[in-house]
Amino acid sequence: MRGGGQRRRDRARAPRVTSTADVTTRITPPAVDIASIAPAGARFEDGEIARIVVDRPTDNVNAIDPPLIAALGRAIADAREARPRGLVIVSAKPDQFVAGADLTMLSNWPSAAEISQASRETQRIFGELAALPFPTVAAINGSALGGGYEFALACDWRIAADAPSVRVGLPETSLGLLPAAGGTQRLPRLVGLPRALDQILNARRSNARRALRAGLVDEVVHPAALERAAIDRARRGEKR
Repeated sequence: MRGGGQRRRDRARAPRVTSTADVTTRITPPAVDIASIAPAGARFEDGEIARIVVDRPTDNVNAIDPPLIAALGRAIADAREARPRGLVIVSAKPDQFVAGADLTMLSNWPSAAEISQASRETQRIFGELAALPFPTVAAINGSALGGGYEFALACDWRIAADAPSVRVGLPETSLGLLPAAGGTQRLPRLVGLPRALDQILNARRSNARRALRAGLVDEVVHPAALERAAIDRARRGEKR
């Protein structure tokens, strides 16, 4: 048994901590594997009828950029592995589905080759969505223009809210561009070549009811019923 003098000497050897900062400076932070961090912008939520929620950080319109495409690719891969009965695509942004490409990003890209590579990657990811072996439904609650509508076209079904915020179409020609993520192939298969050419070459933007008449969406519902209608369609729908 040690005496009181020994205990006092032991306490004297112990380092004195004067603040929490003293503790943190002595702790080496763990190494972080950047590659293991899931890209931000979209997430997969499992269930009988699963969801992919699109929510690009610090952006009110879910404009498409490479990090968002990477996040969508991860979410689609998760859905393919989970194999739910159906899948619904929703936006976390109020009155906004998915906008087209981030034009600021396009203007700042240093080379046409990089733009081409990004376009091919977007085509690949949207192709993986189209190839999922269960029904997929886009719940369009707001603007779905350009790449956003091409994203919806990769789904089997498109349901739009009957709301002023909804605009649907492929207006790229108004910017001197062409749809670059599969829209020039998927829209003609959906509505026929003459109607697709009219939509694309005239850069048409349609509200929900005009989009329904043109065949751009399959159903229009009250905004409060949008997600329920999409879930019901995924449950009873078929692959196209």
